[in-house]
Amino acid sequence: MANTKRRENYTDRNGNMLIPINVEGGNYNEHFITTPKLVCIACILCALAYIIYKCSHGNGGLLSWVIWLTIWLIASTLVTRFFIFEEKFYYRMYLDLKEHEITTPAIFWDIASIKDTDEGAIITYSDAKIAIIIKVDRDTITGKTPDFKETHYDAISDFYRDVITQKYSFVQMNIMEQAGKDPRLAELSKVVYKSDNPNIQKLMEMEVGHIKNITHSSLYESDYFLFYTTDLTKIDTIIMDITESIFKLLDGAYIGYSILSSKDIVDLLKEEFGVTYFNYTEASLLMYNNNANSMVKPFDITGILWTDGEDQTLNNMERNKLRNITSGVIKETLKTSDMALKKSIYRKEIKNKVGVDFSSLSETTVGTNNRGFNSIIKPGKPGKQQPQQNRQVQTKPNSTIDLQKKPYTDTDDDEEYIDL
Repeated sequence: MANTKRRENYTDRNGNMLIPINVEGGNYNEHFITTPKLVCIACILCALAYIIYKCSHGNGGLLSWVIWLTIWLIASTLVTRFFIFEEKFYYRMYLDLKEHEITTPAIFWDIASIKDTDEGAIITYSDAKIAIIIKVDRDTITGKTPDFKETHYDAISDFYRDVITQKYSFVQMNIMEQAGKDPRLAELSKVVYKSDNPNIQKLMEMEVGHIKNITHSSLYESDYFLFYTTDLTKIDTIIMDITESIFKLLDGAYIGYSILSSKDIVDLLKEEFGVTYFNYTEASLLMYNNNANSMVKPFDITGILWTDGEDQTLNNMERNKLRNITSGVIKETLKTSDMALKKSIYRKEIKNKVGVDFSSLSETTVGTNNRGFNSIIKPGKPGKQQPQQNRQVQTKPNSTIDLQKKPYTDTDDDEEYIDL
């Protein structure tokens, strides 16, 4: 077998393999009253004894007693509060505990959205990774042939190789759970009523009840796999790809699998953190707020260039409409075929077709009041020759605009004049 040949490189002449195990090291519990604090308390008492000795053998009278004892009391109070009792540290801890009085794992939540499908839930993280979580049910090796060990190792090897070949990353989690979640416990209840003998039923009921009590008070190890990728194009195929890989794993000592839904993910999180309430919507909003405060917008949309060549500058209301349309497409509440982008945010820009800026014209002085030289020709109907214009515009203040064109005639119906 392939796995046996690989393991030969890590075994000694007796066939033994060195496997590292966790060894608990020595630990040291630091007490609240440490050596520096004992020295500080001794110094405070020595200072008090020295003050009493000096004042009792001095000639200062009652005033010296009051002054020195006041100084000692103020100094010893500050040292006791901030050094011996560590008031600042514990007060800061108190504020943190008050702020997080309701235990929640929201600060560890980094999931932007969870999309439920018929097969399971697809997770999208804040860094644009997509993932799924699969729970694998273990089988027993009791009654298996000696060759089954090699079959099991080959199944695991083929599973890992197939996942890496498809360019998926994974995290394997071995989690201790209550054995009461074992689905086989529900099948034991059916055994009680298979016999028609009431004595046998009573005996089986007591046996099954005893097994359930033992199981609920014990733990067992479950295998969870988190498969993720940075390729967003695999969002529709990630479940199918991983399912094909899981089938290879079932050739070993595994009997089944299940892809976790959004409810299963939340239940797993609550069990691991030991909380009874968790709202992943609030956690996602908290995650968005934290990321928004620490991230800079990559770009801002200021305008749209339509396919007909028209350039439109967006205002705040049009930007909000564009965000709503984008959000609907991402959440799949709006189909691209039903999206009327131009109908929703198109706004015709009011521009002078001959290229004269009216705002600049208002700041200029027109040299003549003659209608023939103090008007603008709007383009006429398409297909007819437009009159030639010679336009000289000076943008400096108090400048003169000279517009030269053909004289106006009453028979020219294709031209329209606007008085300035």
